[in-house]
Amino acid sequence: MKKVLFFVLIGIMAMSCNESVKIIEQGTFGIEGDNLTWALTSDGLLTISGIGEMEDYNQYIGRTQFEPTFEPPWYFRNRNSVRIVVIEYGVTSIGNGAFAHCVNLSSVTIPNSVTAIGENAFSSCHDLTAVTIPNSVASIGYSAFANCSNLTSINVDIYNLHYTSENGVLFDKSKTTLVQFPAGKTGDYTIPDGVTEVGKYAFWLCFNLTSVIIPNSVTTIGNLAFYNCSNLTSVTFGSSVATIGERAFENCNSLISITSYALTPPILDGWVFIINRVNPISVSLHVPSTSIDLYRQAFSWQRFQISAIEE
Repeated sequence: MKKVLFFVLIGIMAMSCNESVKIIEQGTFGIEGDNLTWALTSDGLLTISGIGEMEDYNQYIGRTQFEPTFEPPWYFRNRNSVRIVVIEYGVTSIGNGAFAHCVNLSSVTIPNSVTAIGENAFSSCHDLTAVTIPNSVASIGYSAFANCSNLTSINVDIYNLHYTSENGVLFDKSKTTLVQFPAGKTGDYTIPDGVTEVGKYAFWLCFNLTSVIIPNSVTTIGNLAFYNCSNLTSVTFGSSVATIGERAFENCNSLISITSYALTPPILDGWVFIINRVNPISVSLHVPSTSIDLYRQAFSWQRFQISAIEE
């Protein structure tokens, strides 16, 4: 009799729990207007289902001042309520800005049907600590996981043909391009040898990064690659760095030491070191002794306090 009563009570409690979880809002959306459905429940679970692509959104970045804002349907009223996102099999893309600024999002499930993750798709999801990219994904847009301040690990399915990860850092499959460094990682970082390009926005808003060593294999650093890494104090460029993109180190206001092993000063694409509140002359630039004159004559490099690399 006691066992029967126990199981009856358990059943009643389960029913009560289920009844307490209610749908807050739901609707249709997608590239075709209604090919996908979404439902947000009171426990913070946002479920996306259906067949085909999401639309791209521009509420976060990527629109001109004359374009209207185009937001995902859960953005305006409910983005702060989203805690878990489950995308069901059949959805084939995650649109630009789809979950940007869902600041309380802590978990996302991406199915093997998704082939593309758009630009800024999960930007500024501050409670997100880890994400797994399935083997189906062939394209990941710039800043897809940027400014996720607690994100420490971007994992990639080992069977993915286009991307891989090492110690939580996202690379292309050949590991020649560093795509995204998780903003929650702290301290120093040495880019693996063999990488030839640091992608656009790769370290964008990585406030916890304090020092970076760029190996001799790297030739190109993309636009805004280290933008607003406000606690970055030192950077070492390997001998092969040839070009550094526009605003790559803008607002790196803690920067005090730059070392460049390149014999020829890397070409700076516009204003690369826009360092507010820091007098450039207070930043030490260490270069090969035979290249001091070249750096002193080079655009932008000449602003720093130049000296020879100590042997």
